[in-house]
Amino acid sequence: MAGPDPDALLRERPFAGVARLVRLRPLADEEAHSGGAFLAEAEEGGRFKLRVCESEMRAREIASHMRALPAFFPELLAQEGPLLLIEYLDGEPVVDRKQLRPFAHQLGRAYADIHRAGELRGAAGVLRALRESLRIRVQFRRHIRSLRRSDPELAARTRSRWKMWHREFGLPVALELRDAHKANFMIDRTGALRYVDEDGLMYAMRGIGLGKLLADPGARPGSPKRTFEWYAFCEGYSEAGDAGYLSPEYCAYARLMELVRSIEFKGRTEGRLYKVDEELDELRELLGPEVKRPPRAADVEVAPKSAPPNGQEGGERGGLDEPS
Repeated sequence: MAGPDPDALLRERPFAGVARLVRLRPLADEEAHSGGAFLAEAEEGGRFKLRVCESEMRAREIASHMRALPAFFPELLAQEGPLLLIEYLDGEPVVDRKQLRPFAHQLGRAYADIHRAGELRGAAGVLRALRESLRIRVQFRRHIRSLRRSDPELAARTRSRWKMWHREFGLPVALELRDAHKANFMIDRTGALRYVDEDGLMYAMRGIGLGKLLADPGARPGSPKRTFEWYAFCEGYSEAGDAGYLSPEYCAYARLMELVRSIEFKGRTEGRLYKVDEELDELRELLGPEVKRPPRAADVEVAPKSAPPNGQEGGERGGLDEPS
Protein backbone atom coordinates (compact mmCIF):
# COMPACT_ATOMS: atom_id res chain seq x y z
CA MET A 1 0.00 0.00 0.00
CA ALA A 2 1.47 3.33 -1.05
CA GLY A 3 2.38 5.72 1.73
CA PRO A 4 2.96 9.46 1.95
CA ASP A 5 5.43 11.15 -0.39
CA PRO A 6 8.74 11.53 1.51
CA ASP A 7 9.86 14.53 -0.55
CA ALA A 8 6.63 16.37 0.23
CA LEU A 9 7.08 15.59 3.92
CA LEU A 10 10.63 16.96 3.94
CA ARG A 11 9.52 20.18 2.28
CA GLU A 12 7.27 20.81 5.29
CA ARG A 13 10.41 20.70 7.52
CA PRO A 14 8.74 18.71 10.32
CA PHE A 15 10.31 18.69 13.79
CA ALA A 16 12.81 21.42 12.86
CA GLY A 17 13.13 22.29 16.54
CA VAL A 18 14.25 18.73 17.36
CA ALA A 19 16.37 17.73 14.35
CA ARG A 20 16.94 18.95 10.80
CA LEU A 21 15.67 16.00 8.78
CA VAL A 22 17.32 15.65 5.37
CA ARG A 23 16.34 12.17 4.20
CA LEU A 24 13.33 9.85 4.57
CA ARG A 25 13.27 6.19 3.60
CA PRO A 26 10.07 4.09 3.82
CA LEU A 27 10.31 1.31 6.39
CA ALA A 28 7.52 -0.80 4.86
CA ASP A 29 8.60 -3.91 2.96
CA GLU A 30 6.74 -5.74 0.23
CA GLU A 31 4.54 -7.57 2.75
CA ALA A 32 3.71 -4.59 4.96
CA HIS A 33 0.07 -3.56 5.37
CA SER A 34 0.77 0.16 5.38
CA GLY A 35 3.43 2.63 4.35
CA GLY A 36 3.17 5.23 7.07
CA ALA A 37 6.59 4.79 8.73
CA PHE A 38 9.94 6.21 7.61
CA LEU A 39 13.55 6.02 8.67
CA ALA A 40 14.42 9.72 9.10
CA GLU A 41 18.05 10.83 8.88
CA ALA A 42 19.11 14.17 10.34
CA GLU A 43 21.72 16.58 9.09
CA GLU A 44 23.57 16.13 12.38
CA GLY A 45 23.80 12.40 11.73
CA GLY A 46 21.07 11.11 14.03
CA ARG A 47 18.40 8.62 12.95
CA PHE A 48 14.74 8.58 13.92
CA LYS A 49 11.48 6.88 13.03
CA LEU A 50 8.85 9.18 11.58
CA ARG A 51 5.27 7.86 11.79
CA VAL A 52 2.54 9.44 9.64
CA CYS A 53 -0.83 8.77 11.32
CA GLU A 54 -4.25 8.93 9.67
CA SER A 55 -5.21 11.99 11.71
CA GLU A 56 -3.96 14.28 14.46
CA MET A 57 -6.41 12.63 16.87
CA ARG A 58 -4.93 9.21 16.12
CA ALA A 59 -1.41 10.58 16.64
CA ARG A 60 -2.40 11.98 20.05
CA GLU A 61 -3.95 8.64 20.98
CA ILE A 62 -0.83 6.67 20.05
CA ALA A 63 1.39 9.19 21.85
CA SER A 64 -0.65 8.90 25.03
CA HIS A 65 -0.45 5.10 25.07
CA MET A 66 3.27 5.02 24.27
CA ARG A 67 4.05 7.40 27.14
CA ALA A 68 2.06 5.21 29.52
CA LEU A 69 4.37 2.23 28.82
CA PRO A 70 7.80 3.73 28.11
CA ALA A 71 9.77 0.56 28.89
CA PHE A 72 7.97 -1.49 26.22
CA PHE A 73 7.83 1.01 23.35
CA PRO A 74 10.55 3.18 21.79
CA GLU A 75 10.76 6.70 23.19
CA LEU A 76 8.34 9.21 21.71
CA LEU A 77 10.31 12.40 21.07
CA ALA A 78 7.75 14.80 19.60
CA GLN A 79 4.38 15.18 17.87
CA GLU A 80 3.34 17.64 15.16
CA GLY A 81 -0.21 17.24 13.89
CA PRO A 82 -0.52 13.69 12.50
CA LEU A 83 3.27 13.14 12.65
CA LEU A 84 5.20 11.38 15.41
CA LEU A 85 8.98 11.48 15.82
CA ILE A 86 10.12 8.32 17.59
CA GLU A 87 13.40 6.86 18.80
CA TYR A 88 14.93 4.62 16.14
CA LEU A 89 16.01 1.51 17.98
CA ASP A 90 19.30 -0.20 17.28
CA GLY A 91 19.10 -3.84 18.21
CA GLU A 92 18.36 -7.34 17.02
CA PRO A 93 15.17 -7.80 14.98
CA VAL A 94 13.19 -10.87 15.98
CA VAL A 95 13.27 -13.16 12.93
CA ASP A 96 12.48 -16.46 14.65
CA ARG A 97 9.76 -17.26 17.19
CA LYS A 98 12.34 -19.04 19.32
CA GLN A 99 13.94 -15.68 20.06
CA LEU A 100 10.79 -14.69 21.95
CA ARG A 101 10.89 -17.71 24.25
CA PRO A 102 12.88 -16.12 27.10
CA PHE A 103 10.36 -13.24 27.18
CA ALA A 104 7.08 -15.13 27.76
CA HIS A 105 6.75 -13.90 31.34
CA GLN A 106 7.68 -10.31 30.39
CA LEU A 107 5.15 -10.33 27.55
CA GLY A 108 2.40 -11.43 29.90
CA ARG A 109 3.18 -8.51 32.21
CA ALA A 110 3.36 -6.09 29.26
CA TYR A 111 -0.07 -7.19 27.99
CA ALA A 112 -1.59 -6.67 31.44
CA ASP A 113 0.01 -3.21 31.67
CA ILE A 114 -1.35 -2.29 28.24
CA HIS A 115 -4.86 -3.44 29.18
CA ARG A 116 -4.68 -1.51 32.43
CA ALA A 117 -3.35 1.65 30.72
CA GLY A 118 -6.26 1.57 28.30
CA GLU A 119 -9.06 0.80 30.76
CA LEU A 120 -12.31 2.49 29.70
CA ARG A 121 -13.95 4.36 32.57
CA GLY A 122 -17.04 6.47 33.06
CA ALA A 123 -19.73 7.39 30.54
CA ALA A 124 -17.19 8.13 27.80
CA GLY A 125 -15.64 4.71 28.33
CA VAL A 126 -19.02 2.98 28.12
CA LEU A 127 -19.83 4.80 24.89
CA ARG A 128 -16.48 3.90 23.38
CA ALA A 129 -16.86 0.25 24.34
CA LEU A 130 -20.31 0.14 22.73
CA ARG A 131 -19.01 1.84 19.59
CA GLU A 132 -16.06 -0.54 19.31
CA SER A 133 -18.27 -3.59 19.91
CA LEU A 134 -20.57 -2.45 17.10
CA ARG A 135 -17.60 -1.91 14.80
CA ILE A 136 -16.29 -5.41 15.58
CA ARG A 137 -19.68 -7.00 14.84
CA VAL A 138 -20.04 -5.13 11.54
CA GLN A 139 -16.52 -6.08 10.55
CA PHE A 140 -17.14 -9.73 11.44
CA ARG A 141 -20.27 -9.84 9.26
CA ARG A 142 -18.23 -8.50 6.33
CA HIS A 143 -15.56 -11.14 6.90
CA ILE A 144 -18.17 -13.91 7.03
CA ARG A 145 -19.71 -12.72 3.75
CA SER A 146 -16.29 -12.94 2.17
CA LEU A 147 -15.74 -16.46 3.54
CA ARG A 148 -19.19 -17.53 2.37
CA ARG A 149 -18.27 -16.79 -1.24
CA SER A 150 -15.45 -19.35 -1.14
CA ASP A 151 -16.75 -21.91 1.39
CA PRO A 152 -20.43 -21.56 2.40
CA GLU A 153 -20.35 -24.56 4.77
CA LEU A 154 -17.29 -23.31 6.65
CA ALA A 155 -18.80 -19.83 6.88
CA ALA A 156 -22.01 -21.24 8.39
CA ARG A 157 -20.08 -23.30 10.94
CA THR A 158 -17.91 -20.32 11.83
CA ARG A 159 -20.91 -18.06 12.36
CA SER A 160 -22.67 -20.67 14.49
CA ARG A 161 -19.65 -21.17 16.76
CA TRP A 162 -19.13 -17.40 16.99
CA LYS A 163 -22.74 -16.92 18.16
CA MET A 164 -22.25 -19.55 20.85
CA TRP A 165 -19.08 -17.93 22.17
CA HIS A 166 -20.54 -14.44 21.83
CA ARG A 167 -23.46 -15.40 24.06
CA GLU A 168 -20.99 -16.67 26.67
CA PHE A 169 -18.30 -13.98 26.53
CA GLY A 170 -19.78 -10.97 24.74
CA LEU A 171 -17.30 -8.65 23.01
CA PRO A 172 -15.07 -7.16 25.72
CA VAL A 173 -13.03 -4.20 24.45
CA ALA A 174 -9.48 -3.39 25.51
CA LEU A 175 -6.42 -1.54 24.33
CA GLU A 176 -4.61 -4.18 22.28
CA LEU A 177 -1.53 -4.92 20.20
CA ARG A 178 -3.44 -5.77 17.05
CA ASP A 179 -0.40 -6.96 15.11
CA ALA A 180 1.73 -8.97 17.52
CA HIS A 181 3.81 -11.00 15.09
CA LYS A 182 7.56 -11.51 15.43
CA ALA A 183 8.59 -8.80 12.96
CA ASN A 184 7.07 -6.13 15.22
CA PHE A 185 9.37 -6.97 18.14
CA MET A 186 13.00 -6.07 18.66
CA ILE A 187 15.59 -6.95 21.28
CA ASP A 188 17.42 -3.73 22.09
CA ARG A 189 21.09 -3.37 23.02
CA THR A 190 20.31 -3.84 26.71
CA GLY A 191 18.63 -7.19 25.99
CA ALA A 192 15.12 -5.87 26.62
CA LEU A 193 12.20 -6.76 24.37
CA ARG A 194 10.49 -3.78 22.70
CA TYR A 195 7.41 -3.47 20.50
CA VAL A 196 8.11 -1.30 17.45
CA ASP A 197 4.78 -1.11 15.59
CA GLU A 198 3.06 1.63 17.57
CA ASP A 199 0.33 1.95 14.91
CA GLY A 200 -0.89 -1.53 15.92
CA LEU A 201 -1.82 -0.21 19.37
CA MET A 202 -5.60 0.35 19.30
CA TYR A 203 -8.88 -0.65 20.92
CA ALA A 204 -10.15 -4.05 19.84
CA MET A 205 -11.60 -7.26 21.23
CA ARG A 206 -9.58 -8.15 24.33
CA GLY A 207 -6.98 -10.80 23.58
CA ILE A 208 -7.34 -10.55 19.79
CA GLY A 209 -3.57 -10.34 19.28
CA LEU A 210 -2.68 -13.37 21.37
CA GLY A 211 -3.42 -15.87 18.61
CA LYS A 212 -0.31 -14.77 16.76
CA LEU A 213 1.76 -14.45 19.88
CA LEU A 214 0.99 -17.56 21.91
CA ALA A 215 0.50 -21.16 20.93
CA ASP A 216 -2.71 -22.00 22.80
CA PRO A 217 -1.98 -25.27 24.64
CA GLY A 218 -5.66 -26.14 24.41
CA ALA A 219 -5.45 -26.29 20.63
CA ARG A 220 -2.20 -28.23 20.33
CA PRO A 221 -1.57 -30.10 23.60
CA GLY A 222 1.41 -32.25 24.44
CA SER A 223 4.38 -29.92 23.88
CA PRO A 224 6.26 -29.10 27.11
CA LYS A 225 7.58 -25.82 25.70
CA ARG A 226 4.13 -24.66 24.70
CA THR A 227 2.70 -25.66 28.05
CA PHE A 228 5.40 -23.80 29.94
CA GLU A 229 5.20 -20.70 27.76
CA TRP A 230 1.46 -20.43 28.31
CA TYR A 231 1.78 -20.64 32.08
CA ALA A 232 4.73 -18.22 32.05
CA PHE A 233 2.65 -15.70 30.12
CA CYS A 234 -0.25 -16.06 32.58
CA GLU A 235 2.10 -15.68 35.55
CA GLY A 236 3.46 -12.46 34.09
CA TYR A 237 -0.03 -11.20 33.29
CA SER A 238 -1.29 -11.85 36.81
CA GLU A 239 1.41 -9.55 38.25
CA ALA A 240 -0.62 -6.58 36.99
CA GLY A 241 -4.04 -7.99 36.10
CA ASP A 242 -6.43 -10.91 36.35
CA ALA A 243 -5.50 -13.66 33.88
CA GLY A 244 -8.61 -15.68 34.66
CA TYR A 245 -10.34 -14.68 31.42
CA LEU A 246 -7.64 -16.49 29.40
CA SER A 247 -9.52 -19.78 29.31
CA PRO A 248 -9.01 -22.14 26.35
CA GLU A 249 -12.53 -21.36 25.10
CA TYR A 250 -12.03 -17.61 25.24
CA CYS A 251 -8.66 -17.85 23.49
CA ALA A 252 -10.24 -20.00 20.78
CA TYR A 253 -12.97 -17.36 20.40
CA ALA A 254 -10.37 -14.59 19.96
CA ARG A 255 -8.38 -16.74 17.54
CA LEU A 256 -11.51 -17.37 15.45
CA MET A 257 -12.03 -13.62 15.15
CA GLU A 258 -8.40 -13.16 14.20
CA LEU A 259 -8.45 -15.91 11.60
CA VAL A 260 -11.54 -14.72 9.73
CA ARG A 261 -10.09 -11.19 9.68
CA SER A 262 -6.76 -12.43 8.34
CA ILE A 263 -8.35 -14.68 5.71
CA GLU A 264 -10.55 -11.85 4.44
CA PHE A 265 -7.62 -9.42 4.32
CA LYS A 266 -5.36 -11.77 2.38
CA GLY A 267 -8.12 -12.56 -0.11
CA ARG A 268 -8.96 -8.89 -0.60
CA THR A 269 -5.39 -7.68 -1.02
CA GLU A 270 -3.96 -10.81 -2.66
CA GLY A 271 -1.13 -10.59 -0.17
CA ARG A 272 0.52 -13.80 1.09
CA LEU A 273 -2.19 -15.94 -0.47
CA TYR A 274 -0.02 -19.00 0.15
CA LYS A 275 -0.93 -18.73 3.85
CA VAL A 276 -4.70 -18.68 3.33
CA ASP A 277 -4.97 -22.47 3.02
CA GLU A 278 -3.05 -22.88 6.30
CA GLU A 279 -5.38 -20.46 8.06
CA LEU A 280 -8.47 -22.14 6.60
CA ASP A 281 -7.19 -25.48 7.90
CA GLU A 282 -6.61 -23.96 11.34
CA LEU A 283 -10.12 -22.50 11.32
CA ARG A 284 -11.59 -25.93 10.49
CA GLU A 285 -9.57 -27.46 13.33
CA LEU A 286 -10.77 -24.74 15.68
CA LEU A 287 -14.38 -25.58 14.83
CA GLY A 288 -13.95 -29.20 15.84
CA PRO A 289 -16.28 -30.89 18.33
CA GLU A 290 -14.72 -29.23 21.38
CA VAL A 291 -11.88 -27.08 22.59
CA LYS A 292 -9.36 -29.31 24.33
CA ARG A 293 -8.32 -28.41 27.85
CA PRO A 294 -4.73 -27.23 28.44
CA PRO A 295 -2.22 -30.01 29.11
CA ARG A 296 -1.51 -30.75 32.75
CA ALA A 297 1.88 -31.20 34.38
CA ALA A 298 1.44 -34.97 34.10
CA ASP A 299 1.27 -34.62 30.31
CA VAL A 300 4.88 -33.46 30.05
CA GLU A 301 8.12 -35.16 30.88
CA VAL A 302 9.66 -32.35 32.94
CA ALA A 303 7.76 -31.14 35.99
CA PRO A 304 7.06 -27.41 35.89
CA LYS A 305 8.66 -25.19 38.52
CA SER A 306 5.82 -22.95 39.63
CA ALA A 307 2.05 -22.79 39.65
CA PRO A 308 0.08 -20.68 37.18
CA PRO A 309 -2.24 -17.97 38.46
CA ASN A 310 -5.46 -19.88 37.85
CA GLY A 311 -4.60 -22.76 40.15
CA GLN A 312 -3.85 -25.40 37.52
CA GLU A 313 -0.62 -27.37 37.62
CA GLY A 314 2.21 -25.04 36.79
CA GLY A 315 4.74 -24.42 34.11
CA GLU A 316 8.19 -22.92 33.98
CA ARG A 317 9.04 -19.82 32.07
CA GLY A 318 9.21 -21.05 28.53
CA GLY A 319 8.72 -19.80 25.03
CA LEU A 320 6.44 -18.49 22.41
CA ASP A 321 5.63 -20.26 19.22
CA GLU A 322 3.56 -19.38 16.18
CA PRO A 323 0.34 -21.41 16.06
CA SER A 324 -0.05 -21.10 12.32
